Amino acid sequence: NNGKNNIRVIPSSPTVHGEMLEIYNIINDLVARIYLFMFEISRVALETGTYCRYGIQMDLIKRNDVEGDWRGLTDNVNFMLANLTFQMRQICQCVESIEMGDLKHMHKIPDEGYEGEFIDILEALNGYIDKLTGYKPRDYWREAHDN
Repeated sequence: NNGKNNIRVIPSSPTVHGEMLEIYNIINDLVARIYLFMFEISRVALETGTYCRYGIQMDLIKRNDVEGDWRGLTDNVNFMLANLTFQMRQICQCVESIEMGDLKHMHKIPDEGYEGEFIDILEALNGYIDKLTGYKPRDYWREAHDN
């Protein structure tokens, strides 16, 4: 089927029944679930990765369309999306506080559960706030005229 996961298996004869019909139905159900799951993964990847829309979740659990390992994978994707949303909102709050001139608003670095670029960005922003807090008005004037 060349990767097309929305194709259904149709019995070759209208007289198919019993176990054979049950196998057709199981395969069709599996294909439908995989297609739905792929659609949701693609949707959240596009929304988050391309359009930078945060706070979204895969909707499969709300509709009870997944169970077992598929539910575990859905939970993990939703957990990842929630963490990404939290991290972006923390960074935005920090940048907004700088923009508003609130240089007393240092962001607490989480003790555990976060590492990598998110921590690097928060540390850089906190360092920037520290540096700006140390400046006096004459320092800004000197910086502007020296450059």
